[in-house]
Amino acid sequence: PCGCHERAQKFYQSRSFVNLERNFMILSGDFSVLSLNKEPGLSNMKTLISHNRPEDSEQPYVVIIDPIRDYHSLSENEDEMSRLWNTLRAWQYEMKFALIMVHHESDKPILDAWGQSIQRKGTARSRGHSVNPQSMDTMLGIRREINKPVTSLELTWEKVRHGPVPAEGYILVDYTRMHVDWIGFKKRIFPSQRQKFIQDYLERSPLEGEEKEAQE
Repeated sequence: PCGCHERAQKFYQSRSFVNLERNFMILSGDFSVLSLNKEPGLSNMKTLISHNRPEDSEQPYVVIIDPIRDYHSLSENEDEMSRLWNTLRAWQYEMKFALIMVHHESDKPILDAWGQSIQRKGTARSRGHSVNPQSMDTMLGIRREINKPVTSLELTWEKVRHGPVPAEGYILVDYTRMHVDWIGFKKRIFPSQRQKFIQDYLERSPLEGEEKEAQE
């Protein structure tokens, strides 16, 4: 199974009371049959989306593509990506669904006037051609602070086209049990407070075996 399947299995192991039945469908494996820039992938993807929407049209319908790079063979550095975004936007209007796409950020450094590397912000965090962030209504930036089983993630709103910009903050993520908890708003939480939040969580929900060693 793919990483998404593995995380979903951990989620259900710790939440046996949750039953989403057919309302939560995961598809993984050979992504080429769902290519968004050529047939038969386009037809397959459209059929998959249209045939799995909730019977009650008032229920929210969300499609998550993770990551978008696996579902096309286009060059992300060229404006030909606009064809892909236009297709998805047309499907959204036609089939009435919200779309969440996971897109990795650029690893190319940005230099200031003195030649020093600076952190990418806003739409500059997006990898590839500028048409990619331009086609998105909202960009939520996620940074994993420490590569450990239990860590904190920084959430920043790099673009919000509609409505006010939400406050930025931090969340705790336990990757062993797929548990998520709100730590606090970015302006009110210091690094020492984030570390204490994680320590308190680990005291309440200790890790075992290899995961405990990785955390230490």
